[in-house]
Amino acid sequence: MADINTLKQKFLNMRTELKVKKSKHSDFGNYDYRSLEDITEALKPLEQKYNVVVLIEDEIIEISSRYYVQATVMLIDIESDEKIMTKAYARECETKPKMDDSQATGSASSYARKYALSALFGLDDGVDSDSIADAEKRAEKAEENASKLTKEQKEITNMFNHYVKTTGTKEDFYKELKMEREIFINNYNNKPKDLLQQIKRCLQKNNEKKEEVS
Repeated sequence: MADINTLKQKFLNMRTELKVKKSKHSDFGNYDYRSLEDITEALKPLEQKYNVVVLIEDEIIEISSRYYVQATVMLIDIESDEKIMTKAYARECETKPKMDDSQATGSASSYARKYALSALFGLDDGVDSDSIADAEKRAEKAEENASKLTKEQKEITNMFNHYVKTTGTKEDFYKELKMEREIFINNYNNKPKDLLQQIKRCLQKNNEKKEEVS
């Protein structure tokens, strides 16, 4: 019989018992997702139950002249001082409309921390059994949500769909903007006017480069 007091067994139990709600909604992708706060709040009762603590540390590192936030998550057994850890990275965006350096770093830190926690505890924001069961309901709400979009969000959505249909993939679109997918979605939901202007400038610059080449 497994020793329930070992960190590995506690870790296994925590992964099995951890349930994290998806409290956030993306109007752009029409899906629900978990935030960093959702995960940390769901972990608190399990930390107390198993006498462990989850610590997160950030470090700024440089890779190929770009700056990344490296988040290290550690699951530490208070009784034995044993630990299990993992790391995740998030790149700071090159262009930061209406965002100072500290805000940009803080945003990258939140994403890196979320990824590290998700990796350690086996969480993902993909389609799960609940979302499959709710698929029809979300489809019914899609048209309703579309009517609530701002003029800028509708224009961004049209530009995005046109790009994917005629030029490249979704990932190519984010690369063109030099922006992480999650940051794009966050700006789409909270700063659509700034995002729209950034997309227009980026696409215009790329078109000018293509014309120079031709």
